[in-house]
Parts: sequence; C-alpha cells; structure tokens
Amino acid sequence: MTTITKNNSFQIYLRIAVAALVLVSKNIIIVNEETLVALSFLLFVIFCYTKLSSNIEESFDSRSNSIREEVQFSLNKKHDNLQNLLAYYKTQVDISKNLQGLYTANVSKITYLRLLRNLEGEHIVANEFVNKLKVLSLMLSNFSSSIQVNVTKALRGTVLDKYKANDVENNKLLFNQSLALLKEQSIAKNN
Repeated sequence: MTTITKNNSFQIYLRIAVAALVLVSKNIIIVNEETLVALSFLLFVIFCYTKLSSNIEESFDSRSNSIREEVQFSLNKKHDNLQNLLAYYKTQVDISKNLQGLYTANVSKITYLRLLRNLEGEHIVANEFVNKLKVLSLMLSNFSSSIQVNVTKALRGTVLDKYKANDVENNKLLFNQSLALLKEQSIAKNN
C-alpha cells in the first residue's frame, strides 16, 4: 500500500513539475526574484503541512490538555476553599448563637440574684452581681474581638458586611434590653 501511495505522490509531483515547465516555457509564468520567493514559500508551506502537521497538532493538543488540567485543578482548589470558608462561617454563626443564649441565661440569673438581694444581705448579692457582670462583659468583649478578628481574616465580602449589620442590630437590641432592666431596677429602688 505504501509503494502505491509513493507512486501516486511521485506522479502528482511529476505532473506539477511538467505543468510548471510548460507555463515557464510559454512565458505565462515569468521566472524572477518574486516568483522564486513565492515558489519557495509555497514549497515551505507544503513541506510543513506534509511533514510537520502531526507534530504541530500533537504539540497543540498536549499544551491545551495541560492548560485544561491546570484550570480544572485551580477550579477544584477554589471550590474546596469556598467550602471550607462556608463551614468556618457556619461555625462562627453557631458560636455567636450559643453566646447569645449564654447572655440571655446570665440576664435571667442576674434577675434572680436581684430578687435574692431583696431577700438576703445586700453585700453578698452585690458582689456576686458585680462578678457576674464582669465575667459576662469579659466573655462578650473576648468573643466580640475574636469574632471580629477571625471573620475579618476569613471573609472579605458581602457575607462579612451582612454579619456586621446583623451584629450591630443585635447589640442595639441587647443594649436596649439592658437599659430597660436598669430602669426597672432604679424605679424599684426608688419605690
């Protein structure tokens, strides 16, 4: 099969050469520098196509495959990082909810201690009250600073802005509740 193909290609080249000789001999094609450059370029293109096309195609295919693999690896890594970031955010939200629950429990404990103060000695209850408030404020300040540092490091976008807005609203609500309790206490003392 290869000898037949070689014979056919040889016959094609021979026909092209004979046709070129006829065109040159009839002065249809004038042989000068421009035609020699054009002929050289044409032969170069034919040579590259016949001999190097498979190598060039393999080179392009291997390069496109390596680029595709790099992009896929990068996308997988980005997806994993986003999943980890989401899990971290969910843990921070859970911790915030738990601390809010602790705060509420401490407020009810403080209310209970206020009732005890009326029944028992004022000195013991006042010290316990002050200690609870110190512990609570220390926990709240430590938690707030650690949350702010960790969330600032982890999130730098819309999620962080939304969380801060919710945190400000919750702090305002807690502050208003604390003010109401203090007002009730001062009214109760005055009466």
